[in-house]
Amino acid sequence: MEKKRLFVCYASQEKADFDQFIKESVKEKIAYELVYTEDKDALSDVWKSDTSEKISSCNGVVVLISPKTKISEDAFWEMKCSKDLKKPIIAVFVGEAGIRDKPMDLTGVFTMVMAWDRLTDFVNKLE
Repeated sequence: MEKKRLFVCYASQEKADFDQFIKESVKEKIAYELVYTEDKDALSDVWKSDTSEKISSCNGVVVLISPKTKISEDAFWEMKCSKDLKKPIIAVFVGEAGIRDKPMDLTGVFTMVMAWDRLTDFVNKLE
């Protein structure tokens, strides 16, 4: 069986939270692949095309909600692309984020405090 792939959407302004998420994923020895873009440029058509291809190749998307998510053009574009591609989305609070940091664009998306077992349950249900 092929390993499931989960695209990680995050605000480039909060790279430390993203780096911590990736570090924890290695420690947790997750059984799925995390896919992401590090060099983000929301104004670049090349970046948008590459990112769209990455999202399209994934089974689902996890949005890391941080205090900067609401002002992050790259994170908003990734969320919109994920929705346009009809990818299943889950959102998790990272760092110091709380409910007031959740963008309105994620209304109706299941959102939780980060817990690897619950994220794994989400991934296991993806096709």
